[in-house]
Amino acid sequence: MTLEELNEYNIIKAHIEQCRDKIREISSETIRSPIFDTSGISNSPSSRNPTEEKYIRAMAKKEMYEQQIVEDMEKITRIEKYISSIRDRRTRMIFEMRIYENEKFFKIAMKFGGRNTEDSVKNIFYRYLKHNPRG
Repeated sequence: MTLEELNEYNIIKAHIEQCRDKIREISSETIRSPIFDTSGISNSPSSRNPTEEKYIRAMAKKEMYEQQIVEDMEKITRIEKYISSIRDRRTRMIFEMRIYENEKFFKIAMKFGGRNTEDSVKNIFYRYLKHNPRG
């Protein structure tokens, strides 16, 4: 696992939500819109049916967003497995706060209290990442 992959966690989560919003938007447009007639009966005298073409394009977009969600969920699962595989509770908590909650190192140190400093928390994080690239 690299720092870049870990830092993408919240971006990936936001992208998944954005894709879900787009899917909901497409679904609501195709369900409630009278222009999308899926009965199979053409309303157009020509062989080219623009309504059908719009519907096909909408479904293709929906499929594309669904595929992006699948790919993003695979990345999320990898990151979460990596973090959950950390045996030391303190180190795991540092990773969870830093990656899942996007906390700054000094705030993590403050939450732990005691003699923990921003530098000590940062060292734990980066040392673990350096010595355990695969979890």
